[in-house]
Amino acid sequence: MTTPSRSAVYFIALEELIVRSAEKEVFRRRAYSGGARTTPGNRTGKNAPEKLAVAYSKGSHHDRSILSFNPDRATIDPDYKGKGTARQAGGPIPPGRWTITDYDPSRKSKGALTLMPDASVRALHGSRDFDGYPFLIHATGKWGSWGCITLQSSDLIRLFEALGCTVGTASKGLNIPLSVYFHPAADGFAEYLDRLATSA
Repeated sequence: MTTPSRSAVYFIALEELIVRSAEKEVFRRRAYSGGARTTPGNRTGKNAPEKLAVAYSKGSHHDRSILSFNPDRATIDPDYKGKGTARQAGGPIPPGRWTITDYDPSRKSKGALTLMPDASVRALHGSRDFDGYPFLIHATGKWGSWGCITLQSSDLIRLFEALGCTVGTASKGLNIPLSVYFHPAADGFAEYLDRLATSA
């Protein structure tokens, strides 16, 4: 059984949770990946779930579908104006081991962290272009996540700080391990979360 490192970052898709534990601080926040998932507070008015279901894929595959959890599910025509072919939000980031490589404050609305997969993830999902179109960690917008890991803006800033980034200043070569799980029971992770909860 793998014992998670207290210096790495962990994302659990089904729990919508991102966790990092350093020596003196535990970072534990809600996060989302794929299927147009987002926070309930962003889902009102024209962005309400029943309207988003139509906006994203004409009602066939909305964010509550089982298919939205398929990491091989591609984004089709992310045209927010309702033109073009039928749309669908892509699936979540594939599970496995990743590396947080860079922090770019100019990317997306609040800055973003670039994620690169290890060889095993690339082998299982070889059809994806991880280098030209990398997965990111960035702020959650009104359209939710189309595959990247997203957090509320205030939580994202705290994550940047927890990883040692100076907000607003680009940083390359971070080399921070990221493990992605679908379920918290994988590799004893549930027990690890319990230990973090009692030690925080």
